[in-house]
Amino acid sequence: MNKFLLGLFCCLCIAACKPKHTVTKPLRKDIKQAVYASGKVYPVQRRWLAIKANGYVKQIFVKVGDTVQAGMPLLAVANEAATINLQTAQNNLAFATNNQKANSSTLQAAQEEINNAAAKYQLDSTNAIRFQNLLQQNATSKLLADQASTQAAVSKQNLQKARLHVQNLQQKLQAEAANAQNVYALQQVVGKDFVLYADAPLRVYDIRTKVGELVSPQLPLIEAGQATGFEVELAIDESDVALVKTGQNVIFELSAAKNLFLKGQLQAIYPSINLQNKTAKVVASIENSSAVSFFSGMSVEANIVIAEKKNALVIARNFLFDNDYVKIATDKKKVKIQKGIEDLDYVEILGGIDDQTEITDALE
Repeated sequence: MNKFLLGLFCCLCIAACKPKHTVTKPLRKDIKQAVYASGKVYPVQRRWLAIKANGYVKQIFVKVGDTVQAGMPLLAVANEAATINLQTAQNNLAFATNNQKANSSTLQAAQEEINNAAAKYQLDSTNAIRFQNLLQQNATSKLLADQASTQAAVSKQNLQKARLHVQNLQQKLQAEAANAQNVYALQQVVGKDFVLYADAPLRVYDIRTKVGELVSPQLPLIEAGQATGFEVELAIDESDVALVKTGQNVIFELSAAKNLFLKGQLQAIYPSINLQNKTAKVVASIENSSAVSFFSGMSVEANIVIAEKKNALVIARNFLFDNDYVKIATDKKKVKIQKGIEDLDYVEILGGIDDQTEITDALE
């Protein structure tokens, strides 16, 4: 092969190996900028319910999936000491209630003391009058008359003491009955602590105990929440926290239902950062869909829409150089642009070029 043919062959090879490049102009399209997040679907007002007292699970009144009304019992535990205390309080109340009645043996005995004291006073006062009459007739001594008068005075005091004693006894018995009633009421309240009640209309999503197990107030037993309403707890990177705010639209994709996109809105932003994974917690609503049944704890991915624009001037991201520059197709000159909102594929152009500028993705 002569030198001319060899040179021509090399030029053709170089031209064939030269990388291709694309020339284009900015275009108009709708664009949305979003923050990525991931999390779980949970029922609205989700919480774990716990019993207020220690004991062994005696009975579980519900099963997973049940819907209950406020005030309905969910679970009961047994505690022998509490049962004994309640029975003791009930017995004391019955005894104290009977004691304060007018025909009770205690009050009848006190009333009998009044009757005896009144009879004694009646006798002694009559005797004192008789001795005074005899003294006036010089039929007795002054000493005997004074003794009779003193005895009558003592009997009167004893009668007054007996009456006062009955008054005090009645007040005491009434107070004891009231205290017994309070103690019994308290034990009834304590007894209610051994039954877990629904605090609102809710659905049972999980039960983490069995009959016979020992439970305590610190132990979550039943997961519950609204029957139909669901929300999403999301984790977003701490670098994106400043971009999100309540009311922003959210687009969800469930792991259990690929290519099904549901809408919602950001409802709450928790003002703290998880130190382990450097994320912030946010809560968003999610629309119901007949295409999927929600389960508590479902995994979900989301895009929180932080900005959107209709008919924006955009270029594809692969035409960007050094983040803020594009290359003019005619002279390969780099021009700095002013960027607007961005998504994964496109960048909005606010300045630097217009819709008639031809740009290239050529590296050289």
